[in-house]
Amino acid sequence: MSWRGELNVANIFTDNADCDDFLSRVEQLIHLAADLVSIRPERIAGPGKSRDLVKARSLICHWGTSELGLTMTHLGATLGISVPTVSVAAKRGERIAFENKYSLIELLNINI
Repeated sequence: MSWRGELNVANIFTDNADCDDFLSRVEQLIHLAADLVSIRPERIAGPGKSRDLVKARSLICHWGTSELGLTMTHLGATLGISVPTVSVAAKRGERIAFENKYSLIELLNINI
């Protein structure tokens, strides 16, 4: 899945390498969150407010901003939501991750 077509690269990123790095991290989050809530990854950037879709977006916003250092502006552009919505979703995602004991490092099988 490629998200490059949905972003205006010239206005957001400093160069193509910056864009590719961002897209790689977001794509991993999208697939992980989609798997956790049992939805297709393509649905995440589309319209809708179903419970599972909101949960997936919230986890992406939380992990993206707090653990991967992605900006709310970049996440909003990728997910098709506003920056204030990313902020609210990140807070919701933090609660969801805590309540379900979701750890990004453990879910990605990363050994530090």
